[in-house]
Amino acid sequence: MIVSNGALTTIKDVQAYEDERNVEISQVGISGLRLPLEFANGGKSQHTVMEAAFTVTLQKERKGTHMSRFIEVWDMQPKPFSLEGVGILLQDLKTKLDAPQAQASLQFPLFFEREAPVSKAKSLMDFECGIDVELCEDEADSSYTLHLMAPVTSLCPCSKEISEFSAHSQRSHLTITLEFKDFTSFAALEIDQLLKTMESVGSSKLYPLLKRPDEKYVTEHAYKNPQFVEDLVRDLVVLLRERTDLLAFSVQSENFESIHNHQAYAKVNYIF
Repeated sequence: MIVSNGALTTIKDVQAYEDERNVEISQVGISGLRLPLEFANGGKSQHTVMEAAFTVTLQKERKGTHMSRFIEVWDMQPKPFSLEGVGILLQDLKTKLDAPQAQASLQFPLFFEREAPVSKAKSLMDFECGIDVELCEDEADSSYTLHLMAPVTSLCPCSKEISEFSAHSQRSHLTITLEFKDFTSFAALEIDQLLKTMESVGSSKLYPLLKRPDEKYVTEHAYKNPQFVEDLVRDLVVLLRERTDLLAFSVQSENFESIHNHQAYAKVNYIF
C-alpha cells in the first residue's frame, strides 16, 4: 500500500496473477549484476568484483517473479561470502521467491601473491573463478559446479627437438570445470591449492614481476620442461582423476601460439 493525499491506495501485485498458458519457466531472475565481493576461502579473504546471475524456477500457474527480491536476498547474505555461503544463498532465494528451485552463477577474479623465483620480488597474480549452482527440492538433483582458469607457460617439444637452439613458447590458458558430488564436497574445496595443481603441469608458472635473474630462470626452466597442448590436459586429468569428491570434470587448454595466428586447443571430458 501507498499513501496518496492522506488515503491508502493498494498497489496491484501483477506478478502474483494467475497464468493460464501452462508453461513452467526453468530460470527467471536477474543477470549482469556487477557488485563488489569479499570472498573467503582457505582461511583467507580478499576483495574483488563479481558479475552474477540469480534465478529461480517459476511455477506454471504464476505470471511473474519479483525481481527486486533477488537484490534483497544478496544484500542480506553473510559477509564475507564463501563456498559455504552458497548453500545459504540458494535456500534464501527459494524461500524469498517461494520457488521450487533456485540457481546462482558468479564470475570473479581471484588474486594471490606470487614470489619471483630468484629475486623473491612479490606481486599479485590473477586467476578466473566461476560458480554455477542449483538447489532443487530433491538434494540429489542439485548441482554444484566450479570453474577455474590458470595461465601457464608452455614450450613446444617439437620446436625444441628440431631446432639447433631455442624453442618457441606461448601463454596457455588452462581451464577446468568440476562437478561435485554434493554440497559438502563443494564447500570444502581450497581453491588456491587447486590452482597450484593446475600450474604444476605447465612448462613454467607465470609471474607478473620478474627481474633479469628471474627471467633467466623462468626461460631455462620452461626449456627443460616442454609441453604440448595435449600434454597439459592429459597431465591435469591424471591429477584430477585421483579426487574422490567429484562426479565429473573437464579440462581444456588454449595455447596462444607465438609462431601462428591461431591457437592450439585440447579438451578432455571425464566422468567417474
